[in-house]
Amino acid sequence: MVGSQRTFIGYRLSLIGLSLVAVTLVTLTLGGCQGTSSEATNESGRVKVRLALNWFPEPEHGGYYAALLGGDFAAEGFDVEIIPGGPDSPVIPRLVRGQVEFGVDSAEKVLIQRGQGADVAALFAPLQTSPRCILTHRSSGIDSFEKLRDVTMSVGVGQAYVKYLQSKLPLENVQLVPYSGRLGLFLGDPKQAVQGFSFSEPILARGQGVEVNVLMVSDLGFNPYTSCIVVDRSYLSDHPEVAERFVRACRKGWQRYLADPEAVHAEIARLNPELDAAALPDAHAALQPLCEVSGGGVLGGMTEERWTLLRDQLAELEFIDPRAEVSAAFENVGADSP
Repeated sequence: MVGSQRTFIGYRLSLIGLSLVAVTLVTLTLGGCQGTSSEATNESGRVKVRLALNWFPEPEHGGYYAALLGGDFAAEGFDVEIIPGGPDSPVIPRLVRGQVEFGVDSAEKVLIQRGQGADVAALFAPLQTSPRCILTHRSSGIDSFEKLRDVTMSVGVGQAYVKYLQSKLPLENVQLVPYSGRLGLFLGDPKQAVQGFSFSEPILARGQGVEVNVLMVSDLGFNPYTSCIVVDRSYLSDHPEVAERFVRACRKGWQRYLADPEAVHAEIARLNPELDAAALPDAHAALQPLCEVSGGGVLGGMTEERWTLLRDQLAELEFIDPRAEVSAAFENVGADSP
């Protein structure tokens, strides 16, 4: 998430709890009414599908815009509408309602909201390493999680990664406060720490002349797949071939974006004027290693081992039932499992 102020990001964090409630209400009221019984086509015969983003267009969505701009969706027979997200656009409830065919969200939200009754699954995970991080001032000397003490830390209080930090670290004299979506307080006070994405806030802070340490939450072991393609399982069951072609196009788009982001950055900057366009190349460079698949697997592939670990972590934090079945939460559609 790259932007000069990113005013609305704090709202996004606070809405996670609301989206869980929304999924429960949707499930109770809609039951099996998914609206996915047929494929709509345009005049050229292409299948019309909608892809709902989990936030405003940013580098974490770069591969999907590359698939659109580069013709990968069209080559697979699709007419794709990418719907920008925002603080009032929870993705998974829209999938459950049948308002969109595909969405972008993170693995922990897939598991948490499955526990709330949403029968959804992740099909493709371009960000293999979570970008979630904590920023501290270089001058503070806090260059590891073990040294994280005596600060006020702005975070998404109540989120799974925060609960995980609390369970693993002493956080001596660390006061947790809700993240406002702005870096202003952090930039001016070495006694502040703040959440971020590794390809966003660190770049913004350095652009303001503040050198920072970047503490990756994944280094502590909490590493959910990010920017995943998610689908309601009823749609997947009705249209398996559509899902396979769609994921294939997404994979080509991500390969395109990782190799050459220039056209995508121009489009993202046009669609999201809050972005600091000059920071996008640095964001792309920081994002690239997050997409690397361990063991040489296919881009976007997922393993049951990692989903099981995430399930166990969320269960230990009391977000989901420890008996939750992980095999229903994901499918490696369109490619062999890594």
